[in-house]
Amino acid sequence: MAVRYFISRASVSFDTLQPDGGQMSTLFSRTSAKFTILTLSVFFSLYHLYFGYYPAPGAMNFRLTHVCLALTLCYLLFPARESIVSTTARRLDAATRIIAAGLSMAILFYVIRDSDAFQMQTGYLSASDIVMGTILIVLVLEATRRVVGIAMALLAILLMVHALTSGALPGILGGTSISWKTFIDTNFVQTSGLLGIPVSVTAGYVVLFLFFGALLLKTGVGQLLMDLATAVTGRYSGGPAKAAVVASACTGTISGSVIANVVTTGAVTIPLMKRSGYKPELAAAIEASSSTGGVIMPPVMGAAAFILALFAGVPYRDVMLAAAIPSLLYFWSIFVTVHLEAKKGNIGALPESEIPRLWPLLRSRGYMLLPLVAITTILIIGYTPTVAAFYGCVSTIALSYVQRETRLTFQGFIECLVETARTAVPVVIACATAGIIVGSVMMSGLGLRISSLILELSHGSLLLSLLLTAVAAIILGMGMTTTAVYVTLAALIIPGLERTGVEPLAAHLFVLYFGVISYVTPPVALGAFAAAGVARTKPGRTALTAFRVAAAGFIVPFMFVYGPELLLIGSPGAIILSVATAILGVTCLSATLCGWLLLSLNWIERVLLLGAAILLMLSGWGTDLLGIVVLLSVFTFQKYRVRPTPEPSA
Repeated sequence: MAVRYFISRASVSFDTLQPDGGQMSTLFSRTSAKFTILTLSVFFSLYHLYFGYYPAPGAMNFRLTHVCLALTLCYLLFPARESIVSTTARRLDAATRIIAAGLSMAILFYVIRDSDAFQMQTGYLSASDIVMGTILIVLVLEATRRVVGIAMALLAILLMVHALTSGALPGILGGTSISWKTFIDTNFVQTSGLLGIPVSVTAGYVVLFLFFGALLLKTGVGQLLMDLATAVTGRYSGGPAKAAVVASACTGTISGSVIANVVTTGAVTIPLMKRSGYKPELAAAIEASSSTGGVIMPPVMGAAAFILALFAGVPYRDVMLAAAIPSLLYFWSIFVTVHLEAKKGNIGALPESEIPRLWPLLRSRGYMLLPLVAITTILIIGYTPTVAAFYGCVSTIALSYVQRETRLTFQGFIECLVETARTAVPVVIACATAGIIVGSVMMSGLGLRISSLILELSHGSLLLSLLLTAVAAIILGMGMTTTAVYVTLAALIIPGLERTGVEPLAAHLFVLYFGVISYVTPPVALGAFAAAGVARTKPGRTALTAFRVAAAGFIVPFMFVYGPELLLIGSPGAIILSVATAILGVTCLSATLCGWLLLSLNWIERVLLLGAAILLMLSGWGTDLLGIVVLLSVFTFQKYRVRPTPEPSA
């Protein structure tokens, strides 16, 4: 009776808890399988909430518990393949998953029974230590294949093999081989490798921020942001698309997930854009591009941003402030594209009946935005992300009780805990594998050799080094998460970029931006594909359109590398000038790609405007002045060009 009461009160659907469609039920009853997963999910989230306020136990215990709980949930939730037809195969898969989940918990109990003694064994591992460490690595790699993708798992295996055999390899791949015992020691006993920086970030910050995002969405803040965006932009030309840009920017910084942002906000914005006159492919592309930018939009951003702060050795506050102007430039370019496409297609505003009134909306529900204000203020003051996330969660829950409509019920609270665990599992698994990748690269010395190779290939050219790095990030992004791409390139390439004289924070953000922009880069553009599913358009055509809409995202990283003033590095005057000319530059680029400024652009005007965009994006007084002159010339041509007189209808 207690089990049934708990499940009925939680009201979490079995399909939501088990994406495999209930294959675990082939070995256990539906109720017991559901209760087990529900209990583990709730415990996982509460564990991190508890240590968000109280000091966490030792780093080894905290991180290993974090990983092992995620592994257990991963194997209970995700089958070996998406569809298993035969009953025998389903039973075998379910049994395998239960064994894997059991082994995950066994590893945890093996360590925490006497964790102090276990950590004292570093360098002197017993046979059982090596066996348990080997099992942990195998479980992490297989979990990665299931929830992240085979590309990341294969990359980790390749770099592991290289670290173990580099002494026998020639040329740039050669190095000093390490033993399997040393490899296990690094990844299992020490807080480096598998339990290194990426996992420390997911355990300390990311789960709390995921819970914060789940609370905001559950208490209606996501819908509030959508309503506010519609109220602000709905009365203008192309209002639905402009609302989509604003809403996706705000929602993306809450969720930190491109795909989740696309399917949640896109379910509302894409039909609105299509109905107002935007072509289906363009509507999907606008949503995909905007959702992609949401992940690099302060204050929260994604999991990779927290890892970036630790790798770069700066407070998260500095990362958040440095990312502000580049992200705003990215969204400004999309906003301009949306506006010009609306003018080009003669797309009007939303009907007045569908536009919420701004001030009544703020008076009635504006207080629910206070947690976002609070979390930003706490981060700027200099407190840790853990503190900011914890008090953001507490303030959201407290404010939800102001009105009955937003009140967080017991059922809603449990659903937020479960959703947090479900969302966190792939992130934790990816970061654990990223730790293996980083550990392998560091132990073999491959990172320094690849950095040297890039410097040799580029012949000392900064531009060529940046282009090679961008291509590598985009290629890796086709099969890996943003976090995995960033961590891999942080170990392999960023040291080389820093040796060319690039500002360290600019080098880290450059890699992060291209890891994110891969979501709208053909041929594998996962964000665009998700939007195409919502809009019911062809994925390939949608990806190409999204690539055009998000074009500034490929230029802005080069701009802040060559002009670090865009990262708020430099004097106030230099920063203001750089921001102003950058705004004009991305505006010219958007107009060039749209083929419209005040009127349709002819090919001469288009070439001139592209030249103006390049000149304005370059750093320096001379190029800025020349770019402004070219822009004003095109603007004047458009302003005084004779508009064609419409022919009278027959």
